Amino acid sequence: VFTTALAYVALRLLGVPPDDPLAASARRWLRSRPGGVLAIPTWGKVWLALLDLYGWEGTNPFPPELFLLPEWLPLHPVRFYCHTRYIYLAIASLQGGRFRARLGPIGDELRAELYDRPYGSIDFAAHRHDVAESDLHVRPGPLLRAAYDALRRLERHRIPSLRARALAFCHDRIVHEQRRTRYLALSPVNGLGVFVFAAVNA
Repeated sequence: VFTTALAYVALRLLGVPPDDPLAASARRWLRSRPGGVLAIPTWGKVWLALLDLYGWEGTNPFPPELFLLPEWLPLHPVRFYCHTRYIYLAIASLQGGRFRARLGPIGDELRAELYDRPYGSIDFAAHRHDVAESDLHVRPGPLLRAAYDALRRLERHRIPSLRARALAFCHDRIVHEQRRTRYLALSPVNGLGVFVFAAVNA
C-alpha cells in the first residue's frame, strides 16, 4: 500500500491521467486492500498529510518538544540511530507545524481517487494505528501504541510558545546537519525529509 499509493500520487502529479492503465490498475488494487489507503504505514500517512491528502490527525504524533527534553533521559531522540534521529527530526518539524502543500484542483481529484468515500467524511484519527497486512513486518505492540496515544493526548494541549521554541530548535539542528554534510545529508531517506523541510522554510 505504501509504495503503490505514493507511486500513484507521483504518477498523477507528473500528468498521468487517472484512466491510464497503470494508474487505473494501481487504484483498483488500492481499493481492493482491506482498509485501502487509510491503512498506509506511518511514513506513508506523513507523506500524504504533507500533500494534504491525509489528515494530520490520522498520524501518530512525534512532537518536536521531545527534542527539548533533558538528553540524559533514556528515550531521548538524541539516542536514536543517526538515520532514524534525523528522519524523525524532519517529521517532528513538519508535523509540528502542520505543513500542508496546496496542490490545487489535482489535490481534489486525488482525494476522490484515493478513497472510497468523500474525503470530508473520513475520520482519519480512527485509523492512526491501522497498517495494511501487506505492509506489516512487525505488528506494533501495546506499549508503543500506548505511547502514541499518550503523545496524542499531550499534543492536544500543546503550549504555543513551547511549540515555537521546539520548532526553532529542530530547525537549527536540521540546518546544522545540512551544513556538516555539505548539503548531502546522511542518507537519501532523511535527506528527502530535510529537503522538504528546507523548501517549506525557504
